Amino acid sequence: MSICQIYDAPYYYRYYLYKTDLKVFKNIDTEEILRFLTEGKEMWTYRIGIVIPETFNQEVMTPKAKMWMKFVCLRIWHITKMSKISLIQAIITYGILQKKQICIRTWIYKNMVDYMRNLGKGIFFPHLITKLCKRARVPIERMYKTMNPLRKLLNDDLLKQFVLIRMKQKKRRKRGFQDDKD
Repeated sequence: MSICQIYDAPYYYRYYLYKTDLKVFKNIDTEEILRFLTEGKEMWTYRIGIVIPETFNQEVMTPKAKMWMKFVCLRIWHITKMSKISLIQAIITYGILQKKQICIRTWIYKNMVDYMRNLGKGIFFPHLITKLCKRARVPIERMYKTMNPLRKLLNDDLLKQFVLIRMKQKKRRKRGFQDDKD
């Protein structure tokens, strides 16, 4: 029995999040997402002058939505405070509960890149997340070019520094072994 069968979310619709424009949230019914997650008990909080909803209070969510939201917030789109839920986390949770495909590798990759840029903590155990999704037979498609990054993700200067440090460490170890033999 897989994790998604236990939580009643075994299948996801293909390419749901690929079709959504996550920069300006076009073609996304944010009110429907909130109505579904909270059974109509909550309103979005908006920032002044912006039409895109910002957060809502997670306390009034349905128990099933809370459980999946916790999984999303702890393992996919990491946040430290769960009192306020952002739109992106709501969209991911809504997609899971509506049995739409969530391309989990894309979200893991985006999350890891985001935390690399900001030098923060990333998601924990991404291999476990993908393994659970595979066991649940979540359709995980081959990624597009954006998900197959070039060989070097690091800046060339950083990569060169890393290689030089590794070479110095190897030389020190060799000297240490030679000193021990003498």
